[in-house]
Amino acid sequence: MGGMRPINIRMIEAFRAVYLAGTTSAASELLNITQPAISRHIMALEGRLGFSLFNRESRRLKPTPEADLMIELANSAYGEIERFSRLAEDVRAYKRGYLRILASTTMARGLVPNALAGFQKMYPNIAASVDLVVRGQIAERVVAQQFDIALVGMPIDYPTHKKKSLPPMEAVAILPRAHPLAALEVISTMDFQDHPFISLGVGVPDRVRIDRAFEKNTRSSKHYDGSSNPQHNMRLCRSRLGRVGDRSSFSKRK
Repeated sequence: MGGMRPINIRMIEAFRAVYLAGTTSAASELLNITQPAISRHIMALEGRLGFSLFNRESRRLKPTPEADLMIELANSAYGEIERFSRLAEDVRAYKRGYLRILASTTMARGLVPNALAGFQKMYPNIAASVDLVVRGQIAERVVAQQFDIALVGMPIDYPTHKKKSLPPMEAVAILPRAHPLAALEVISTMDFQDHPFISLGVGVPDRVRIDRAFEKNTRSSKHYDGSSNPQHNMRLCRSRLGRVGDRSSFSKRK
């Protein structure tokens, strides 16, 4: 069973112009196209609709009752197209748009809030969303390209010309105020020689670096497995089970 053939925007523009102007010559001036082109678009539209849109009276084209019914929808469609065009112009000029940010939990806590605040001061009409993903989902989401910008803290198999490395971020050790190491400006793995230490969870990429640093520089240290959840590690630290850290050298945070 065949349906109605597609109606294109040129037909709707021609119909609206003739309805408003009353003649094909005036409509051609409105749209800046030839009069025969206007006539072809009207004939094509009437053929697809299956009814007439105009009756010729003297030198003018009088809308039929069917045209009176169709004009409101034509005006609405034309308005949507105009809004679409304006939006496209705004996006090209960075006046309006939508930015999808894919971020690992580490990046979302540390880098994204300040960076996004600065970006939106520069481009206030560009809306943004931050999609927080756990480590196991990052590679899948990146490969699926479900983002505009991805900020992740681990190696990802992705075309190199689309990757940019960020400057190293400062790592910290979380210590109670009264801890003996809290007086130091910089803490190394050697400083944990006689102090328990809460590491990151097994499977977190930086955990491997931490383990290697402790194996290389520390003869003995009571080492506890933490998790990838910083709130959990903080609770362990408050319980005085150990000190929370990341990587082989730390600046202190009281």
